[in-house]
Amino acid sequence: MIEILKNVLILLVGFGLLIKGADFFVEGSSSVAKKLKIPSVIVGLTIVAMGTSLPELAVSLKAAISGSNEIAISNVVGSNIFNLLVVLGVCAVDSAYTLNLNANTKIHFQNSAEFWVYKDATLKAEGEVSQPIVFQGLRLDEYYRDIPGQWGCLRFWAGSKDNILNNVVVKNATIGVLVDTCVTQNPTIEMINTRIENCSYIGLYSRGAVLDVKNSLIQNCGNYLLALSLGGNYQFVHCTFANYYNYKTRTTPSLYFNDYYLDVNENIQYRPIEKAEFYNCIVYGALSDSEIEFDMLEQNLSTIRFDYCL
Repeated sequence: MIEILKNVLILLVGFGLLIKGADFFVEGSSSVAKKLKIPSVIVGLTIVAMGTSLPELAVSLKAAISGSNEIAISNVVGSNIFNLLVVLGVCAVDSAYTLNLNANTKIHFQNSAEFWVYKDATLKAEGEVSQPIVFQGLRLDEYYRDIPGQWGCLRFWAGSKDNILNNVVVKNATIGVLVDTCVTQNPTIEMINTRIENCSYIGLYSRGAVLDVKNSLIQNCGNYLLALSLGGNYQFVHCTFANYYNYKTRTTPSLYFNDYYLDVNENIQYRPIEKAEFYNCIVYGALSDSEIEFDMLEQNLSTIRFDYCL
């Protein structure tokens, strides 16, 4: 029994040192990259890639030398499975950090994987008309070009701030962009010249956020193109919402407005929409009925405005 406890203790200590060592390794490599003016992606593909693989190599060699071939093989297989399901499952911008993405950046996601921007974190994705930044699934062959639901979503957690999506394409996700509650008066996201398309559920899904969207296109989603729920503050200028989704029979409208929710005690909590203004926008789709749904207490529509819209 004492021997088992000793081995467990050694395992836990080694695990803790491994985690802390990884932190030191990443911080050190990032510092070297900045001082030598080497692109971070080069450091990641060389020094960091080699460094993170060394513990696996050491374990496999030790197991092979000691005759534990099963451990050596299972270590390789298990490591790859873990990387696919966990490491590739979520990538995130941590709190108090800003991630800047340059023109022509392309980020590809495994099935159900998500990109998170945490509280107090910021994503500035600023592409160009001819070189947009693209978020999409891993499959690039022609058959999968427009297939929806290939990955999770681009998610901005409550408290993320001052995010910019400029000349960005978000395609083939389950939810294109999911934005939670804003904590400042500044827009949670400023979205310019951006395209969200071919999402199996919702294109742009806001839950009490502040959005400033200009010259953008949201098209062909399985449920809503735009869902503005739990209140919020919104402005859309020169935007097009076009829903001709053909991967299933769509029964939900393109635009959805909501200003309440049920708490854990099944009580209705009111979250008013401060404003939702649409200027020079087009809303169109394949439904024979209205493409706009108002799920609001007492149908208070005074804060929702459509000017020069079709």
